[in-house]
Amino acid sequence: MTNKRLNCIYCNFNSVILYKIINNYKVYYCRNCDLRFTLNAAYKSRSFNKTYYSNNYLNNFINREDILAKRFIKHINLIDRKTKGGKILDVGCGTGLFLDLVDQTSTNKWKLYGVEINKLMCSYAKKKTKAFIYHGSLNSLYFPSNSFDCITCFDVLEHIHDLKSILDEIKRILKKDGLLVIQAPNSNSIMAYICGDFWDWWSVPDHIYHFTYKSLKRLIENFNFSINLIYTWDDNIDFINNILGLIKSKLNKSLLISKAIRMLIKIIFYVVKPLLGLLKKLFNIGGLTVIYAQNK
Repeated sequence: MTNKRLNCIYCNFNSVILYKIINNYKVYYCRNCDLRFTLNAAYKSRSFNKTYYSNNYLNNFINREDILAKRFIKHINLIDRKTKGGKILDVGCGTGLFLDLVDQTSTNKWKLYGVEINKLMCSYAKKKTKAFIYHGSLNSLYFPSNSFDCITCFDVLEHIHDLKSILDEIKRILKKDGLLVIQAPNSNSIMAYICGDFWDWWSVPDHIYHFTYKSLKRLIENFNFSINLIYTWDDNIDFINNILGLIKSKLNKSLLISKAIRMLIKIIFYVVKPLLGLLKKLFNIGGLTVIYAQNK
């Protein structure tokens, strides 16, 4: 049912319907701009973030660096084929792992820049990398126009309330024909369909926007970027962990999932993996959407 008092937080049109409720947070869908969003998440998540973005959050990233490094190196190889180097900015650079890997593995020469809003991760990144790391939001830093040859946003846009403003700023500071790389969760994925409300990447209230393949593609094209590569994917580990989380949610939470159940899920997954891979490729329903686009 349409909520006549509620306008879309992105396009401000009065064309919003309730999509679902997750952990008492309302997720809405806008029929005008095709975006899904968590109501008032930008405000409700402030106290949540003080707790969530703690030492445990930082340590979780540090403990996963080997896994993340493999993913980032694939992106670096693609970026190298599509650019000639120059200045690269990683928005939401976290621990600085991506920038550190660019410095170590890229075949191009780069001047490295990162922006991170979390103080703990920002401090860690400054020690870890040779990059210029800035603390704060992108809009607060006032980089000169046409500053960067490449800007990356890995799992960032879904956190940002003022999405238009951030994308306007990215477009302003990215050079003409500069490369924009985006990754964001795909709420229209097989993983989200199977796990339902227990899909990890709903992540309410921390995730404000819940993109689909189509809505993210449309959003980037509306900012006059030319998309030259778009695909969806998910890591085997993420997929299996999401399924295990779903099973655990259906059991008594005090019970641990046995090794036998874990092994059974892994066996089933690898049996159906070729079919899942084909479906993801045909229908763009992997857990994450990746876009490589050039600034016009």
